[in-house]
Amino acid sequence: MFYGYLGPAGTFTEEAALRFYKALDYNGVPYNSNREVIKAVHNGMVDQGVVALENTIEGTVNESIDNILRYQNLWIVGETQLCIDHHLIGIEGGSIEKIERVISHPQAISQCQLWLSKNMAYAAIEETSSTVVAVQKMVSKADIGIAAIASRRASTLYGGHILAESIQSKADNITRFVVVSGTPAPMNGKIYKTSIAFSTMRDKPGSLVDSLVVLKDYGINLTKIESRPSKKVLGDYLFLADFMGHYRDPHIAEAIEKLRARATMFRF
Repeated sequence: MFYGYLGPAGTFTEEAALRFYKALDYNGVPYNSNREVIKAVHNGMVDQGVVALENTIEGTVNESIDNILRYQNLWIVGETQLCIDHHLIGIEGGSIEKIERVISHPQAISQCQLWLSKNMAYAAIEETSSTVVAVQKMVSKADIGIAAIASRRASTLYGGHILAESIQSKADNITRFVVVSGTPAPMNGKIYKTSIAFSTMRDKPGSLVDSLVVLKDYGINLTKIESRPSKKVLGDYLFLADFMGHYRDPHIAEAIEKLRARATMFRF
């Protein structure tokens, strides 16, 4: 069995995947983006894929949710959370004062923006496909004027030197990673969370409230809801919601069918 993840080895996504699959006989396959991971699951190139979905600082990871919604045959079948500790990494002999350019994945750069603005506002910023690619690029150039933002593990794996520790904007910088599969999760007595996407009639007052009342009436605990542009028409939105329970539980299934009947689009 194979799972895809944002590579190369040493990324936070790989760390999350290793945590999730630690007791399972799965082999990881690195990809260059979350989009490629999700596409690989859709095309059957891997059995499952692990992608970052939500962060306490930056919120929803747009690339992941947009591509999950792009395909009809995908299911979120698991999740794990990882504390993200970002470090500024250079080469041996380097120092913060000598850095002219900082490179990393866009999410890492955003999560460290406050520290960068305060301590390195003069430095140019360059985006890479992953934090590990940033370390690899920095090490290969052997330039004391370049620093990467990545994990301690990435620094150790690729021969970097940590110049500053824990530079994320919040100490409790948590990322939620989800496991995407082409088949739904079975019911086996565990605690489940169901994620849905739906849209309502734009010109009907109270249409969103009417939909959420269904969950309330069934005593379903809504743990998250957010709106996102449908990317079809300006001002047209869809809603993403998480709630506790398995979609095959009769109680949950009945509520879902009532919610589906009130929606103009529905995915789970």
